[in-house]
Amino acid sequence: MQFCKQLVFGLTFLLYGYYAHACECLPPRGDKWSLQQVRTELERSSYVFIGEVISASRGSYQVRVVELFKGAIKSDTLTGLNEHMTSCGLTVTPGLWIFYAGLNDEGYIMPLDLCSLSGSLTEPGFILIPPPPGVKPDSADQEAYIEEQLRQQLPLYLKNWLNEYALLNAYRNEHFPNTQSSSASTLPAYAALGLSMLALALVLRRQYFS
Repeated sequence: MQFCKQLVFGLTFLLYGYYAHACECLPPRGDKWSLQQVRTELERSSYVFIGEVISASRGSYQVRVVELFKGAIKSDTLTGLNEHMTSCGLTVTPGLWIFYAGLNDEGYIMPLDLCSLSGSLTEPGFILIPPPPGVKPDSADQEAYIEEQLRQQLPLYLKNWLNEYALLNAYRNEHFPNTQSSSASTLPAYAALGLSMLALALVLRRQYFS
């Protein structure tokens, strides 16, 4: 497990440097997240949905639409394009994702970028601050420093996502009233959401703290 933490730590610093030197925007999650940003993303995106990425390669991926908030999608499964040639390109990997996206003329999801709210829900990209001088690499102090940052960021991530999900639902209910759940199915829907969020929290905790 120590090796995994070192790997996460190293990759995170690479990502931090990538944002700082190659991409003009900062990660829109964490303390940079806001409801206004969600509203902006909703307005400028043609399609917004939660999807399960069932397979992915260097150039493309397959995603099953789980819950649609904006747009009319004819197929339950879509093909997306992974972009590797630009500094802000976001590589989609298997797992549960939130998509703020557009489709090209062939019906493929256009490449996503790091500046948008699109991202993995099961493997969020936490950004860690480098430890202060004097903390030795591969030491217990470094591991404790990493774990403390993850403990601080995980509750904020879950809180922000619940607020974002509520806003997405409100948007769908206002603009696409025909897709609203019936009163009889509202309670099961919220129960399913609660169970899914609990499962997500448990997965994230096992991933980062086990």
